[in-house]
Amino acid sequence: MITSGFTFYGSTASLIGADGQLETLWSALRINDNLHALYWNDTSLGQSSIILRNIAPSNPSD
Repeated sequence: MITSGFTFYGSTASLIGADGQLETLWSALRINDNLHALYWNDTSLGQSSIILRNIAPSNPSD
């Protein structure tokens, strides 16, 4: 389990790998309409690859 080494490159969440390269291996699994489980470098349960960012959406929902 990786619990450290995560950082933001601009607004994108990344991991600084052992070689110093940035990695973005996020995936998410839909649990229900309003909940997704977040994973790192794992698609064994059918997760979809995602990009994790810290910016507001351009068109917020009502």
